[in-house]
Amino acid sequence: MSIPEFKVNFEVLHITQYLGQLIKEGRLKITGEYKKKVTYHDPCYLGRHNGIYDEPREILKKIPGFGAE
Repeated sequence: MSIPEFKVNFEVLHITQYLGQLIKEGRLKITGEYKKKVTYHDPCYLGRHNGIYDEPREILKKIPGFGAE
């Protein structure tokens, strides 16, 4: 996102993109086990409007003990 009047340029990330990046870089480690089965539903705005589908699923896969449907 660019704001010319303030002469700044920002990279805007959704929280799932940021968390996924931290996990990949090893800066965020998920150590606790969460033995639950979950169903994930894409929020319309996140998926349909922003095209963000993979990051939330990848984060869920990294949680030990999580069984996603």
